[in-house]
Amino acid sequence: MDCPGHLSDTPTDTLPLYAYHMNAHENGSIVRAFLLKRDANLLAGDVVVRDLAQEQTFNGHQAAMTFFDAYFAVGFAQCEVDVQTLVAGEEDVAVAFIFRGLQHGPFMGIPPTGQQVTIPMVLICQIQSGHISQASFFYNAGTLLRQLCLTCP
Repeated sequence: MDCPGHLSDTPTDTLPLYAYHMNAHENGSIVRAFLLKRDANLLAGDVVVRDLAQEQTFNGHQAAMTFFDAYFAVGFAQCEVDVQTLVAGEEDVAVAFIFRGLQHGPFMGIPPTGQQVTIPMVLICQIQSGHISQASFFYNAGTLLRQLCLTCP
């Protein structure tokens, strides 16, 4: 008979597996670090990212990083993220932020315009085992296109 608080002689491969849940603070730190530093190690290998403004889905680690790099590395120079609000739970995190950058490189098929953009954005993430497993990216595509001088005011 096993005593509470003591290890048994049961082999570990017969024990049930439990998902490790991070606390809200840890989850908020993961999303904040990804957003501010774009640490690719914080994305799950099978992450799913949805750009709801463009109605596109990016499946897998490489596709997700290519999407985020389009904003934060390739398309916009000296980009800045100003976190306005971050709300975190045991499995989900929502962050509202202001994205600022100068479009110096190609961005989603748009050649460099040299225009400065300031776009309010929201990122909602699901966290599993310390990694972002799903992310939904919200912003107004019309505002972005107007600031790139691609549509009429």
